[in-house]
Amino acid sequence: MEYFTPHNPNALPLWHHGRMFLSPTLNWAEIHTQNKSTYRVPLSTKTEAQALVDAAKKALTQNKEIPFLEKNALFQQVTQELKRYQSHFWGLLPQDFECEKGEWESVCNDLENIKEDENSLQNQVLALLPTSNFKAFFKLWKSLFFKNNAVIVKPPLSFSAFFLALAELTHNFPQDFFQVLLGAEDALKGLDYSRVDAFYTADFALKKRLDENHFQQSVIFYDL
Repeated sequence: MEYFTPHNPNALPLWHHGRMFLSPTLNWAEIHTQNKSTYRVPLSTKTEAQALVDAAKKALTQNKEIPFLEKNALFQQVTQELKRYQSHFWGLLPQDFECEKGEWESVCNDLENIKEDENSLQNQVLALLPTSNFKAFFKLWKSLFFKNNAVIVKPPLSFSAFFLALAELTHNFPQDFFQVLLGAEDALKGLDYSRVDAFYTADFALKKRLDENHFQQSVIFYDL
């Protein structure tokens, strides 16, 4: 799933236009995963953030309303793939991450059982800032997608490989309805500068910090 560079460790790309793009940035961070791999994470800036936000806005213009049955079929496919490749995803979690494997099965079951409203549309570009609370993330993502929102996921650095692998499961989604921006503080500032409609985070401390830094766009706390 990763691109290789002349120097180890491996460089992770962004997910944009329904495929992987290797960032041109000169600044990188290293992460270590459960499968004993080391990856280089690009520290994206407002340049990359702007490209993803522009693509998401264009996607909303071109896909004003995705049929409900199509949305449901796409998420059923994601759920099945999550189950099928459980060990692969588990290996991409941070090296020091501790979690019961039964939680993964619970996440997949919840995804299958969530019932969405056919008539509730928002048509916004939203930035999701997930934590290790996967159940809350997947519930929120599904809810936002069914409301015809395009999302840009900016995960914590240590979860970059995991969320990039998740993006690969969305290859059948309408282009740029799910994108992944990797990085740290500059990536967050870039999303704000590029005027996403809102940020969603399950990390209350992060919400407080973004509010204190006077981000232009609203920061919404979720804990489903």
